[in-house]
Amino acid sequence: LSISRSSFYYEPKGETEITRDNIKSTLGPIWRSKAPTAIKAIQRLDIVLRHASAMGLAVDRMAVDDAKHLLGAQGHNPQKHPTLPATQAPALLQALDVSNVTQRVLAFEPPMFQRG
Repeated sequence: LSISRSSFYYEPKGETEITRDNIKSTLGPIWRSKAPTAIKAIQRLDIVLRHASAMGLAVDRMAVDDAKHLLGAQGHNPQKHPTLPATQAPALLQALDVSNVTQRVLAFEPPMFQRG
């Protein structure tokens, strides 16, 4: 169960020693700048603490929730990737130069099945 090699790399601790202040100080620097990474880390930490609690270890089950409250809102606004309308897909595929490796990958065309 040791998480000393993951989220708490800079502050190695056992599961029973983790406090809301440890979580806040570790995730604080990336809480807003790298929100998706911070969310994954805090979710995984919550899983570890729940598992440790289920095993009978004396862990602070409220540490993650308290840390989230102390860290505040992230204000993360995910951006959608632009898409190509389906009606324009055939024209794009025809315009690709399959001798170019990058464009061949985009066309999903392995070298043995080249148009020609």
